[in-house]
Amino acid sequence: MPWLSHAWARPRWILLVVVVIVAGITLGLVLARNESGDDGRGDEPRTEKQPALVTETPGAEPSSGPTKVPEPGSLDPVPVEEVETAPPVELEETGDFGTGVKLEIVEINAVEGKARGPGEISGPALQLVLEATNDSDKGVWLEGMVIALDYGPDHTPAIGLSEPGTDPFEGRLAAGGTARATYVFKVPVEERDQVRVVASYTGKAPTLVFRGDAR
Repeated sequence: MPWLSHAWARPRWILLVVVVIVAGITLGLVLARNESGDDGRGDEPRTEKQPALVTETPGAEPSSGPTKVPEPGSLDPVPVEEVETAPPVELEETGDFGTGVKLEIVEINAVEGKARGPGEISGPALQLVLEATNDSDKGVWLEGMVIALDYGPDHTPAIGLSEPGTDPFEGRLAAGGTARATYVFKVPVEERDQVRVVASYTGKAPTLVFRGDAR
């Protein structure tokens, strides 16, 4: 049956032609894509990796450390009032504050000082007994009375001690009244030829200075 053989061969010939055509079209598309630089990712534009940009504020200086926080308070100068000091008097004389209040050192005793509080050091000391007199017509508070002592040519500050018998000024001194107080200061025996006792009880009155030989 020759007609059957020709009928069977014709579809095979047509299939071969179709395969050749499809292969040619595919090859052409690949070549065209390579020439145009298409890497198979569609129409997505190419982008090159750019270095990161560092933005700077115009006029700004680079930081060299942590920012300092300004200290609180005003920068305006604070006026400081000078402390007025009365002319020095001898240890055995009476000092006058000029407010009706007078002060006198009635006793100076050599004692062995004993430490009781922070910063105190036991050792040879001087015990001072002072008497305040109020000749004014009104009462005066003695709570703010400050007594200090220094010694030697360099005016070395003496350490105040709690013992023996310390009893500082306190309370209110009535008009016409008197009050006594006791203070103890550590003073080397060899440095007692030049002693100064400084007393103050209010900023409105001058500071008193007693000086002399306390041996």
